[in-house]
Amino acid sequence: MMSLPDVSSVKATLARTLGVKAIVEKVRRVYLRENVRVHVDDVRGLGHFVEIESVGAVKDFPRLQQQAEEMARVLGLRPNDLIRGSYCDLLMDSRKE
Repeated sequence: MMSLPDVSSVKATLARTLGVKAIVEKVRRVYLRENVRVHVDDVRGLGHFVEIESVGAVKDFPRLQQQAEEMARVLGLRPNDLIRGSYCDLLMDSRKE
């Protein structure tokens, strides 16, 4: 990770070079249990979301997936609660409606 002394200059350069598709404004709280991270996000214009991330080596994927699924069960989340796509995609879709 790296600190940016002049974030406005970096943002302007990125916008000029790549363009701006959408601006996602969020507040994130991160909770940790061993190697499992639970991100609780409040996203302006969209609402509240939970992201569960198990951190480890690719070779351990089955175990990592099981850990994430177990955390989802503990939190009362169901498979049909899953949302595919990014916050940017969700924001852009909400603007089309």
